[in-house]
This record gives sequence, structure tokens and C-alpha cells, in this order.
Amino acid sequence: DPVGRWRQTYENGREVDSSGKLFRKHSFKNVAEFKDAILAEKARFTRAFAEHALSYALGRSLTPADTPAIDRITERVIADDFRLQTVLHEVVQSDPFLNRPSPDVSPSTTSTPDK
Repeated sequence: DPVGRWRQTYENGREVDSSGKLFRKHSFKNVAEFKDAILAEKARFTRAFAEHALSYALGRSLTPADTPAIDRITERVIADDFRLQTVLHEVVQSDPFLNRPSPDVSPSTTSTPDK
């Protein structure tokens, strides 16, 4: 549902279809099979998750210039046994995050009073 609770049916009574395919390779019919699919592709899933996390943190789509940061984040997360805490730590310590441009500031907030 909208807040993340598990449900078997939609409000209109239709059954929720929890099947799918991960990385165009691993078909699954339910959450347990989805978990197995993720575990079969841990490194690939980690990289994809890191890409989404960095993109979200930056508030923009990633570019080829972000590839070295994604490589570093992925390597460190794998070395630290795939911990979510490590993903988040590495994202906020990455060069793209630390060196992102300041948000635009409205001219009305930066004007100086007349003397």
C-alpha cells in the first residue's frame, strides 16, 4: 500500500501481482523468490542500489563523470559485507556529493539593503 504495508489485494479487490523479472534474468513469483534473485546478483544489485542512492542524494540523474564514485561505493560496500549503512556513508562521503554545486539562491534573499 502507499505506506509500505503488505497487502494481497488492491482496494478494488483485484489481487496484487508480485511477480516480475530482475535484471532481465531472474523471474520471481513472490517476495521470497525476489529475495533469492537479489541474493543471486548481490554485486549487481549493490551497484544499482548505489546508483539510485547517489542520484537521489544529488537530486539529479547520474552522468559518466559519476562512474568512478559509483565504482568506489560499490567496492567498499561489497568489502563491508553489503551493509546498507556503508552504502549511505559512502554516498555522503563521495566526491559528487561533497562537491555538488550549492542550490540556487533567490536574488531577493541575497540583496543588500540600500545605504
